[in-house]
Amino acid sequence: SYYHCLLQVLMVASTTWMVYFLRLRHINDRVPELEQYDEQTQEQLKYMPRYGGGHQRVFKEYKQPKTSEEKNYVFKKALRFIVVRHPFTRILSVYRGKIERKEPRPFAPYFKHLQRAIIKRYRPPDTHLTSPTPTFSEFVDYVIDSTKNFKTAADWEKNVVCWTPYWVQCGVCASDYQVIIKLETMTTDEEFLAQIANLKEIQNLHEWRNLRNSPATSTATQSRYFKSLTKRQILLLFQRYQLDFELFGYSADEYLNFSEQD
Repeated sequence: SYYHCLLQVLMVASTTWMVYFLRLRHINDRVPELEQYDEQTQEQLKYMPRYGGGHQRVFKEYKQPKTSEEKNYVFKKALRFIVVRHPFTRILSVYRGKIERKEPRPFAPYFKHLQRAIIKRYRPPDTHLTSPTPTFSEFVDYVIDSTKNFKTAADWEKNVVCWTPYWVQCGVCASDYQVIIKLETMTTDEEFLAQIANLKEIQNLHEWRNLRNSPATSTATQSRYFKSLTKRQILLLFQRYQLDFELFGYSADEYLNFSEQD
């Protein structure tokens, strides 16, 4: 159905919304091989790739419009919404999930290569650091330096995987989104969307699959990582994502206060 189309924004509840879209299609409402488990376990397992769920199943079910005419039709008829989070929290989520982990998944070979490249470039040979993966400060330096000459959306799309700004991925200024869901107020925002769009399958249902077990949004976790940065690093990182900050009403002030270094 073209009334349900999906644009994935990585590191912003994308897995949660993948599950929601499978629910809307009633995919795996019943999985016989899982009936040995309790209801909660079945809910956790039945949307995984091994049981016919996962990201690729969603893209198979919700095919992209093929022509510009079809795309225009979709945008006129559909309720358009976007899910966002604080740009710095998103960067931290990328770091914890793809750069800090020894076994980043998916795309482990790519991210392991990137980990080695960051350490080689940003870690002095005489350092006392022994971590096999980059520190948060090293990763932020990489993001700052690798994007400093980017002028266009094409620059970001060609060179960046998981931390592309919202304005690059989602055509924010041209798409006229009717609902903006913020991760920080996701429970109430999702319920509002489910009600106005009459999405009965997800009303009063709050998945938060990857977020439930992730402390990336807690103040304590944010402070622990961002205090390792200088204020200059934070300001330069802000400059790279300034348009996202301005479009969605976020501020860098709290994160500058976390920093203990000029």
